[in-house]
Amino acid sequence: MFESEFIDGTEAFGEWFKDTISVGGKKIPVQQIGLNKASNQYPSILGLGFKGAETAVDKYPTLLENMVSGKIIDRQAFSLYLVRSFEHFKPR
Repeated sequence: MFESEFIDGTEAFGEWFKDTISVGGKKIPVQQIGLNKASNQYPSILGLGFKGAETAVDKYPTLLENMVSGKIIDRQAFSLYLVRSFEHFKPR
């Protein structure tokens, strides 16, 4: 179980588990993930925080660290493309 309180006062509660994550056909085995079961914030999909920013008492490799060590990406960096709705999304 975890209980996390963030600097803005939001909270999240849930359970830890490990699973294999696939990104672009590449697999990241045994990735620790928190399953958010209750929160007073907007729902989120996946935390992409950097080492030291995680709220777990028992530290573990972040998804970005495992992607670098698995040679899926070269460095711990990512970008997001955010839109208001899928109406504006046009696949190439």
